[in-house]
Amino acid sequence: ASGADGATPSDAMLRKHQQEVARTRRLTIMAVIFVIVVAAVGVIVFLVVGGGGSNSSGGGADGSNTAGLEPAQPSAQPSAQPTSQPTITSQPTSAPTITPSSFPTMYILQFEAFTQIRDIIGPTLRGPPAFLDDSVWTDQNSTTFKIAEWMTLSDQSTQDSLDTNLPGISRFLLERYALLDMYLSMNGPNWFLRAGFMTGVDHCDWFDDANEIGVECDLGTVTAVKLSTNNVAGSLPDSFYFLNLRQLEIDVSDITGTISSHIGDMSRLQEIWVTGAQLTGVIPSEIGLLENLKGLRMRDHGLVGPIPSEIGDCQRLTTLDVGKNALSGMVPSEIGRLESLATLRIDRNGIEGTLPTHLNQLGQLQTFHLIFTNITGNLDPIFCTDNFRWEANFERFTSDCEPDELGIPPKVIAHVATSAAPAPRTSAPSRIDSQYNVTVNASHAEAAITKRAARRAWTMETLGVNDRASGMLEQARASPGRSYTSIGW
Repeated sequence: ASGADGATPSDAMLRKHQQEVARTRRLTIMAVIFVIVVAAVGVIVFLVVGGGGSNSSGGGADGSNTAGLEPAQPSAQPSAQPTSQPTITSQPTSAPTITPSSFPTMYILQFEAFTQIRDIIGPTLRGPPAFLDDSVWTDQNSTTFKIAEWMTLSDQSTQDSLDTNLPGISRFLLERYALLDMYLSMNGPNWFLRAGFMTGVDHCDWFDDANEIGVECDLGTVTAVKLSTNNVAGSLPDSFYFLNLRQLEIDVSDITGTISSHIGDMSRLQEIWVTGAQLTGVIPSEIGLLENLKGLRMRDHGLVGPIPSEIGDCQRLTTLDVGKNALSGMVPSEIGRLESLATLRIDRNGIEGTLPTHLNQLGQLQTFHLIFTNITGNLDPIFCTDNFRWEANFERFTSDCEPDELGIPPKVIAHVATSAAPAPRTSAPSRIDSQYNVTVNASHAEAAITKRAARRAWTMETLGVNDRASGMLEQARASPGRSYTSIGW
């Protein structure tokens, strides 16, 4: 069967032979360079340490005997006696002035391999990133240096790819670097499950099947990174955004930093699930460039600013959950363009104002949470319209819509439960409007009204079990924060 880059079994034999030849060539080069370096060091040592005494030994033109010639006689007697001690103007240094590297051959080959990686990856990018600059070798404590050192000296997969130079090598090297950068920048050595990261196998095998942690690939290309509940910490490095993922899943972590505008470059992204961390800053407007995005869940962070209006360009979006942040501003009317949206959660934010009536276009909406916000006004123009298909989809709604204990009017007026109830099918009188259009809480705690709850209430009434219905209703009123479904309606 062909591999990710189209290789056949016969190609594998050829590739193996090429690898052996390349290794032999590399060893030969190392030996030659080593001999040259040793010889050069010997010459330097001889010149610095022993060169000064060469004149005293005599030879050739300096007065040494040569075959068939008599030694030359002095032309005249010395005019004065020599001084008892010669005058020494400076002491020789104790060691040669040039100190060779302890591993000169290895360093040369390492830099040569790095240059080869740079020349392969560079042309595939819009602009050469910092990690491909020669200055990487000036800071041996940097993450970039550690990655380059490991890839060029210890990583068999990188060496094999450089030796064979098969199609797809630029993608392979770029993905490998980005994943290593993420690993070292985000507490990788202390992850609960390392899933094979930073080992010599193909990075598509950096995955723990039992726990579904690590990297997923399709035809040799990285498509997903899943690291939920794995002691991940730190910020996503810039190189991470070179990965053209379909899914990013890092729930319950200690991720910090901001969401880079480069997220718009990840054009294949379909799912972003990053919750329960410490992200700050704004949701970048470049999120609207993700035309394939179906799920965006960035809940429980410290994100600020408004929901970007460009979110309306993500026409395939089915889930938008940005609850429990510090977002502000008004809900953008462009959300009404998301005709496939099934879940909308903007609760527990500083979002304010009235909801745009454009939301009545969300005919596929099933869940809508806006509790603990500063949203005000009457929601009936959104929900109680022909555009909003109650019977087909809508199931759960939470909001601050009940007066508190001091009688302060609710922030939001909504009659969604009444609208969700079906028309009575018997001659029995229906008191759904007056009795069951209630929200459970007395002081802006979570109130849940569901289509199913309204139907059950109507069913109990038509079957003559009003006592049971009344009992459950009282229990609901006495249990702030509990929904109808949680008490068995």
